[in-house]
Amino acid sequence: MSIKLLATSDLHLGRRSADLPANTAEGKTTYTWQKIVDLVLRESVDGLLLTGDIVDEDNKYFEAVGPLKAGFEKLREADVEVFLVAGNHDYDVLPEIIGHGHFPNVHLLGAEGRWESHRMSRKGIDLTLLGWSFPKRHVREDPLMTFAWDTPHRSHFTIGLLHGDADAADSVYAPLRLAGLRQQQVDAWVLGHIHKPTVFQEYSPLIFYPGSPHALSAAEPGTRGPVMLHLNQGKDIVHEMIPLSPVYYDDLFVDVTNTHHKSDLRGKLMEAIETKSRSLHKTIDSLHYLVFNLHLEGEHSDGFSVGTWVNPAEDDFLDDIIAGKSMKVRKVINRIRPAIENLDVLAKEPSLAGRLAETILAIQNGESTTLLDEMLKEWMMKTEQMQRAETFIALKSNERVSAPDEKEGRLQILQECRKLLSTLING
Repeated sequence: MSIKLLATSDLHLGRRSADLPANTAEGKTTYTWQKIVDLVLRESVDGLLLTGDIVDEDNKYFEAVGPLKAGFEKLREADVEVFLVAGNHDYDVLPEIIGHGHFPNVHLLGAEGRWESHRMSRKGIDLTLLGWSFPKRHVREDPLMTFAWDTPHRSHFTIGLLHGDADAADSVYAPLRLAGLRQQQVDAWVLGHIHKPTVFQEYSPLIFYPGSPHALSAAEPGTRGPVMLHLNQGKDIVHEMIPLSPVYYDDLFVDVTNTHHKSDLRGKLMEAIETKSRSLHKTIDSLHYLVFNLHLEGEHSDGFSVGTWVNPAEDDFLDDIIAGKSMKVRKVINRIRPAIENLDVLAKEPSLAGRLAETILAIQNGESTTLLDEMLKEWMMKTEQMQRAETFIALKSNERVSAPDEKEGRLQILQECRKLLSTLING
């Protein structure tokens, strides 16, 4: 005998996926919320767990309230209980929506930053849900500092719901110590805040971020969906992601070596798309849109021109491109190496082409030059300035943004040097 729980977080109702055609229903996160409710009903799930940032912001109230309440009502009619905590985005609006809704099956745990528990029993299996909710937008303390839970009965399952930033001591979004989570007498911790699906520990306890079930941008690549938990007698928990996002972002890599015509490149692009689609056979049914960053690699005598052969694809979706899905190349990343013989000889020339060749060789060989050091210093400074900009604040709260990395800087400088050298040589 077992019970089933569906866990998800960071729906951000009121938002929509980037790079999609305007006004597409599938691009809205409310579309995926409806699919989650349908999945719960279809699979006879016993309980739905939501770990924060279900609503994007207070200013999205009217976009979120209708679909959210409609979903709660369907779940109430099916006798499905909902357990949730508020995150940094919906710390104020989520309690308001629930308070006005009067849904006896919906339980907001840990309001105002006070730990709270709720017990349920299904199919002879007893379960206690523990939860803590954000009381305000920024919380600098680890919520576990106020956690107090008596050791449960050995036959009972205990699951903790928490929104916070795991192993990020300086975070203002409830920094969580993984070591602290591991020490508690809890069978599983379902976390929210980080959009990337992540499993930190498989058992004793299971600790994981289900991630956002709806991909919102190219910063959220790969398969997305809620996580099904099977709680079996004997205190065994089995978990599996259920692909549900209608949008899939990823990278495509195409080698342009020996590519002489547009038709050659298009053929290689279609081959790469078909290969990718075969790898998505378990996910493809839920998808409506495939959105790619196209990386052009290999060697070519005129890499810049080759890059322009696919630029028009950045603006339009190709409908019914594979298995009835629509596909778009949102960005072309030209990393084509100039097909130049004796690059090392060219690097010894005092010309601009020579200095570019010298820089390319230095990066490829893991070495340095005065020019490369200057460009790298400038790149690091500009990247740091960009990451401190207001436009990065929302991104930083959902997906961790790493500090400028010298390796990434070298790669970007290498890419631009190759473009310039190709242009100089080919005119």
